[in-house]
Amino acid sequence: MRRWLAGRGLALVATIGVNLLLIAGMARLNSYAKTRRAAVEKPPPVAIPLVKRKITEQRARPRPRPSTGPRRRPALPTLNIPSSVQLPQWEEVQPAGEAEQRVEVLRPRLSARRVLDADAVDEPPRVLVSAPPRYPAQAEAQGIEGEVVARILVDAEGSVRQVTILSSRPEEVFDRAAVEALQKWRFTPAKLQGRAVRVWARKRVVFKLN
Repeated sequence: MRRWLAGRGLALVATIGVNLLLIAGMARLNSYAKTRRAAVEKPPPVAIPLVKRKITEQRARPRPRPSTGPRRRPALPTLNIPSSVQLPQWEEVQPAGEAEQRVEVLRPRLSARRVLDADAVDEPPRVLVSAPPRYPAQAEAQGIEGEVVARILVDAEGSVRQVTILSSRPEEVFDRAAVEALQKWRFTPAKLQGRAVRVWARKRVVFKLN
């Protein structure tokens, strides 16, 4: 009986010792695993050396104030030239384009359809044939006298192409007779630059009883 109990006690002690060794080994493995994991997850801190820079303040230099007084021009050096040395003399030369100035007179271009004024031509038209006007019977019976001022268009051949009444006295009494008479008049053609041109001219027709 004692031997059995002693064997049982030894077996129990051995079992407890093995369990303690297992527990100690597992604890050691667990701590080693934690240390390994921490070493993998968190890298070791890197020490960065701090460099201190010296900041120097630059003081603004005062700008020089402009002087208000008159500026002095530097004195030109004097040249001592002997009297025997002759200096070259410069002569003013005019450019070829400015030596002679040409004046060009621009004249209007002549056109067959253009009508000029009698004052704008070299030779105004002159009357060759002036047909006497027909005196209106009613004005003659009543002893009425008057005049008509008309504007006529003389072509390049000297014929009257158009008559426009400008004024009449008395009004509308002698207008028709004056137009009929002026349409029969003939003129020398007006000339500009040696060419016959059409012009506007003014004529007055007087109606007077004898």
